[in-house]
Parts: sequence; structure tokens; C-alpha cells
Amino acid sequence: MFAIAVYPIFLAIDAFIIARREHGSTCKWYQRWWLYFGMFAVFYSLNFLTAITIKEYIAESFAVPGRAMAPTIFHMDRILVDKIWSSAESLRRDDIVVCRSAGAGSPLFVMRVLGLPGETIEIKNRVVYINKKQIDDNHAVHEDEPPPDTRLLNFGPTTIPQRSFFVLGDNRSRSYDSRILGTIPFADYYGSAKTVILSRDYELQNPNDLSTSIPKAIRWDRVETNLKSHRDRPSLDPLR
Repeated sequence: MFAIAVYPIFLAIDAFIIARREHGSTCKWYQRWWLYFGMFAVFYSLNFLTAITIKEYIAESFAVPGRAMAPTIFHMDRILVDKIWSSAESLRRDDIVVCRSAGAGSPLFVMRVLGLPGETIEIKNRVVYINKKQIDDNHAVHEDEPPPDTRLLNFGPTTIPQRSFFVLGDNRSRSYDSRILGTIPFADYYGSAKTVILSRDYELQNPNDLSTSIPKAIRWDRVETNLKSHRDRPSLDPLR
């Protein structure tokens, strides 16, 4: 980023020095200050529009606050979200998605899809059942102490409406998800989480207040973690 910012300045200074040496030279038709200024404005505008287009329609990065998806996604992990190659209609169980929590303009949540349209989902004593059959919920982790909301222990049964899906956080005792929010309509789908592009260790001054977190060393072993195929079950986010 430093090189990209400094290189145009270097070119301008270098061109000025060369021009000072060539006193007897005649300027070509295109060697006019206003033409160079116009070219800069055009390329800067195109670069800006390209960045906006990529962010709006192709891919975007997010820093994910909180521990709802730990240990798959730790507090303040930065993830890459795919928008162009994913859609709500193509969702499968275990996909990690970004979605609106309560309609247009509401905060974005990062959660795991557990229930699909038309399925009946029920949670009994932390065990997830789809259409009355227990599913392989190997992503879920549960803290020993009881959750702050009793609704996080048991839910349903409820049938997921058409064009809607049901999401849960991997850290089931600390996740504000469809057990409280309800099902997520397709219209609130935002994108598919693909990769962890940056992860740092954090130290908490107050375990119950994430705003007190102090960034520490980068977790290099988590950089470029593929969330699509993340199947292991490490311990909970080691916030100290």
C-alpha cells in the first residue's frame, strides 16, 4: 500500500527533474498540465468505481466481533465474503453465511445454516433435530456454565417457511441466532463466508465486555483458513 501511494509521487518528481535538464526541448501536443490532470482524474474515478462495484456485487471483507461463531471464527477475525458465486437459493446445511438480523438496514450477522426451507427443526437439551432426526452437529460447542438466555437450550419444534432458513452460531451458549431472531428470509441473505484473511489474538480486560479487548499477535496459522471446509473442533476462542 505504501508503494502504491508513493510511486505516482516518485514519477512526478522524476519527470520534473528530467524536464529541468531538457531546456531546449519542445513540448509535444499531449504534454499539457491539464491533460495529465484529466488522466489522473479519469483513472482515479475508474479505480474508485471498480472498488465500489467489487464491494457491492462480488466480494467484501468483514471483521466479525463477538464469539458467537467460535471456535470457527474468533473475535475480530476478518473474513472474505462471496457475493457473486453464492445465493440464498443454493444454501446447504453447514454453510456459513452473512445475513441481516432483522430486515433491510439491520446489523449483519455471521452464522451457520442448520435448517432449510420446509424442514421442521427442534432443539432439545442442546441437541438439534431436523424432521425428528438428530443431525450430525459436530461444529457446535457448549460452555459448561448455563447460557444467559434459557431459549438457547430448547427450541421448537417449528417448521421453516419457504424462502427462509434457520441459522445457529457454533458457540451455542453465546450466540444470538434464529433461536431468538427467528428464521431468516432469503431477502436478508447477504453473502457466503469463504475465508479467514486475518486473525489476531486478543486479551480481555473484562471477559464480559469485548470492547475492552486488546489486540495481540497475529494468528498466522489461521490466515487463509477455508471456512467452506472447516470441520475440526478446536477448543473455544482462547480469550484471556
